[in-house]
Amino acid sequence: LHSLVRQFPDLRILFAGDGELRTALQTHTEKLHLKNHVHFLGNRNDIPQLLAASDYFILPSLWEGLPMALIEAMASGLPIVATRVSGTSQVMVHGETGLLVPPGNAEELERALLTLLLNPYTAFRMGRAARHRVEVYFGAQKQAQEHLALFISEIKPFR
Repeated sequence: LHSLVRQFPDLRILFAGDGELRTALQTHTEKLHLKNHVHFLGNRNDIPQLLAASDYFILPSLWEGLPMALIEAMASGLPIVATRVSGTSQVMVHGETGLLVPPGNAEELERALLTLLLNPYTAFRMGRAARHRVEVYFGAQKQAQEHLALFISEIKPFR
């Protein structure tokens, strides 16, 4: 993160949400002298506004089911850097809607974010593709159609 901050001194990273690792992450951030660049926001009720004010979305998960936060960020048109775990791999397309990196690999995560920071048109294109993918595969109409198809397939004719 130090190299990113040196290249992009206005870089700000926001952690929304809370969890058992928050204190350890805050302590680590302070030890690295990155307190002015990394902000821990806790639980928030204004996630759509935070996404709208953001330029990128990073999801460094070690595991995911269906990552709703990722889908929300994609719907916001943000370029994504996420770890290649089952849920994110099902939602994203590497190189098209964002960049996927191995879980637990901070160097690759940083390198992927740097790629987007240095290539704003690529980041913009990925954000637009991410929004389109959510509209096509995860939108309300698509979900309703799939639920209806499932319901119809389960109906047994009355005899």
